[in-house]
Amino acid sequence: MRRGNRSGKRRSDGAADSRRQLGYVAVMKLLLDTCCIIWIELNNWQVESISLEIMEEAYSLPDTFHADPADRIITATARLNDYTILTADKKILAYPHVNSAW
Repeated sequence: MRRGNRSGKRRSDGAADSRRQLGYVAVMKLLLDTCCIIWIELNNWQVESISLEIMEEAYSLPDTFHADPADRIITATARLNDYTILTADKKILAYPHVNSAW
């Protein structure tokens, strides 16, 4: 006969719970990835690869700038490809070495 805990509830198997959570995360990631691909295709957007040139630019931007690596990479990509960044980020908007708009 299997005994439960004092509350009368069945004890949960921590490993099984972890596996269920990992399965849920994997499914959500797959859905998110699929949605992102569809969104990009519907809007005819282009995805840029992060090259060594972009990384070098990201960490040699003129003047002082964001410490956030993602913002540095986005800014470097825009500078090297003559893109305009659409953002509400005040630091990027104030940065004079990249085209940006909101």
